[in-house]
This record gives sequence, structure tokens and C-alpha cells, in this order.
Amino acid sequence: MSRGPTPRPSPSQEGKWVSGVEVNTRIININLAKISKKVIRLFLIT
Repeated sequence: MSRGPTPRPSPSQEGKWVSGVEVNTRIININLAKISKKVIRLFLIT
């Protein structure tokens, strides 16, 4: 039942992991921007 070489951690999986990390950092940056805007508004109000 062996089809060619044994599967190793392929570069495509690594690419998926890296792209997932990039997406997570983008989401975190967006959330930080929203939070910072809220904080700035609070400082402006007070």
C-alpha cells in the first residue's frame, strides 16, 4: 500500500502554517487598532 516515498511534513503544510500565523497577526493588529481608537476616544472625552 506504499505510494511512492513516505510522506514527510511537506512545504505546502509549512506554508499553510505560516499563512495562518500571518492571518492571526493581521487579526491581532486590527483588534489592537480598534482598542487603541477606543482608548484615544476615552482620553479625548475626559
